[in-house]
Amino acid sequence: MSARKRNRELTLTRALITRAHPNAVADDPNAMRLRSEEELKAGLDHALEEHSADDGLWLFAYGSLVWKPDIEVAERRVATVKGWHRRFCLWQWRFRGTRDCPGVMLALDRGGSCVGIAYRVSGPDLPSKIMPV
Repeated sequence: MSARKRNRELTLTRALITRAHPNAVADDPNAMRLRSEEELKAGLDHALEEHSADDGLWLFAYGSLVWKPDIEVAERRVATVKGWHRRFCLWQWRFRGTRDCPGVMLALDRGGSCVGIAYRVSGPDLPSKIMPV
């Protein structure tokens, strides 16, 4: 196998997911309903009412957001959040496991502490910087 083929990066697309998992798993009727784009935007707007563009907003990142935040940041600092720790506690039935053998993801759970990165997002139009279209 050539080095070129070995080093090729995969891009996660809907087509790739469909190829790997052709039969969609039905949502659990007892699970929390996913919020619509409008509901997410309304919640973000409400949360940002207290933050001015000059002061900005600090976001705590752990896991993959530490390595690739995918947002424009004005500043970053190593930070520790107390009262929360990383734990494999977020159960996943879709794409990471099945009902019989669920996969788990890291999430924050009560107790302890977690080291991560605090990102400051500032400037005009904070919502579009945090939740790009």
